[in-house]
Amino acid sequence: AIGTSAGELIVVNMKSLSIIYQNKFAESVIKTLEFTNDNQTLLVGEQSVEANLYALDFKQNKIKWIFKGSDFLNQVSAPNPNDPYAIYGLPSFYQIKLMNDGSVITSLIHSFYHENTSQKNTILFHLDSLGKQIWRIPEKGSFPFSIKQFEPYLDHIAFITESSDGRM
Repeated sequence: AIGTSAGELIVVNMKSLSIIYQNKFAESVIKTLEFTNDNQTLLVGEQSVEANLYALDFKQNKIKWIFKGSDFLNQVSAPNPNDPYAIYGLPSFYQIKLMNDGSVITSLIHSFYHENTSQKNTILFHLDSLGKQIWRIPEKGSFPFSIKQFEPYLDHIAFITESSDGRM
């Protein structure tokens, strides 16, 4: 699967090299993709005002569920249409890890400037296979840094952070 900065999503059959699915997500950047274990569903994380995580049945051209990241953040404004870089200040799902039971752990990050100061908000979510929240870290609010990478293992999760000044 291929996701683009123009919001295009393309799924290619790797044996025939033919396109088997193509769609455009309006006003978004596709940031992360992950196939489920049964290869029937594609998880798609977008950067947009809504910051949606989609579970897409690409063979049936049907959205199974949507987890709306913007519900967990302070109000996010639409970007300035005259600023070609404004979309990069919108929230996004950046990483998806599929667990053995079909559940998903993902990171929602919102990095932006407010009054010339870099702001970062990050939340880790664990969702079941139907897109329902199992837990979130932190339980309330958000971390004031970006989680650049995370790795779940058994009953632990480790992550690498980046502070608002860019230090790891």
